[in-house]
Amino acid sequence: MARPATLSGHVVSVSVDGRGAAWCDGVFQGDPDIVKEARASVLFETHVEYRGINIRAHAIDALGALGALASYAPGRTIVVEAPPRVRAALDAADDDNPFDWSL
Repeated sequence: MARPATLSGHVVSVSVDGRGAAWCDGVFQGDPDIVKEARASVLFETHVEYRGINIRAHAIDALGALGALASYAPGRTIVVEAPPRVRAALDAADDDNPFDWSL
């Protein structure tokens, strides 16, 4: 998978049962099982439902990367770091119980 021509510097990192993985500018790193699943979901353009949002997994932008990372275990994935646009999408999907991003 080629890296994007323009680097964004955005980072998405997640924790699943104490194991971590992250994405930045098209590259997944971290726990080998989570990364393997993320890469496979990108390859097959898997649709993942995470916190009520249907996300097409890809490595082009942060929201798609979150979908790829969450594909390992959507119900147990905790977002540790994400750009403001991704946080806003997650908060909009869960207005009754917004996530505390200050943690």
